[in-house]
Parts: sequence; structure tokens; C-alpha cells
Amino acid sequence: MHGSEDRRRRRRYGPQGPWWPPWVDPRVRPPPDVFYPGYYPWDPFIPPMGRRMEDELTQLQEQLEDLEDEKVEIEREIEDVKKEIERRKREQSQQADVR
Repeated sequence: MHGSEDRRRRRRYGPQGPWWPPWVDPRVRPPPDVFYPGYYPWDPFIPPMGRRMEDELTQLQEQLEDLEDEKVEIEREIEDVKKEIERRKREQSQQADVR
């Protein structure tokens, strides 16, 4: 009987076997009070909690709005820099005329 258990264990965990003894298997734990996927996000044997499409859409829309705001700010900064360049060119030409 011991051999079959050993074989099952080897097939399940590979030739090296797990680093934990069978009575401390971290995948065997008491059930949580609230059972839902993603409760133990670090556990590779329980799939992560899926996200709803509506949540993803709202997140993407917020991200788009943030990027559009950032784009407007950058365009304003570009305009300010262009105006500053024009002003300095005018000042230089006026100083050259004075000399």
C-alpha cells in the first residue's frame, strides 16, 4: 500500500517532491468564511478572480479621459514654448536694430 501512495505522490509532485511534508500541505487549508475565487491570490491552484467587463470598460474610459487631459496640457505647454520662442526672437531683432 505504501508503494502506491508513494507513486501517486511522485506523479503529483514530480521526482523531487514538494518541500513540505504531506501533513503540512499549504494547498489543504480550512475553507474560508466567504468562498469566492481570488480569495487566496497567491495560491496558483485556485484561479484568480475574474473582472467584470463593465469594470474594465469604466477603468479604460477613465484612463482615456486622463490621457486626453494630459494631451491638452502638453499642447498648451507647446503653445507656451512657441510663444516664448517668438518673443525672444522679436527681442533679439529689436536689440539688433538698436545697435
